[in-house]
Amino acid sequence: MIGVIRIVLDWVRQNKIPNKISDWIHFFRNGRIARQDAGWVQYCTSEGEQKRFFINVMGLGYDGYVAKAAAAEGGKVASKLSYLLLVFRCMFSYRTPGMHIRFDGQELQARTYAVVAGINKFSGGGFQLVPHAQPDDGLLALTIARRLSKIEVLLLSPLFYTGWINWHPAIS
Repeated sequence: MIGVIRIVLDWVRQNKIPNKISDWIHFFRNGRIARQDAGWVQYCTSEGEQKRFFINVMGLGYDGYVAKAAAAEGGKVASKLSYLLLVFRCMFSYRTPGMHIRFDGQELQARTYAVVAGINKFSGGGFQLVPHAQPDDGLLALTIARRLSKIEVLLLSPLFYTGWINWHPAIS
């Protein structure tokens, strides 16, 4: 349930919906109707081929590893601080997998820390792992983080909130 709330809050942030309930009435009364894309991903696991739709951000690798750990923790990951602590804890047990990625007629086979595709730029309570995402352009934004050391991940972590993660040579 916490994951769903986090997705909704990220969607609210993306669409600049006011935080105050008193401002909602004005916003929705004078707002505009907007279309938003939906994403579809196909991937393979030890259980076979999987297919999923998503409306915000989809993460494979570390992002998915943390999401799975957060789901296992249930309501214990309610605040931004507890989520960041979980991200930090997961870093020490995560092993970088090899991935074969196909997108836009290109193929990449490498050890990747994370692959994130997004429709909206915000995820995980304010992370900007796909800062170039546009919710209505008919395209998915893609960020690929190749193999990173744990110290690099620690140093990059503050940049996840600013959208400036792509300055690192291992991130495209």
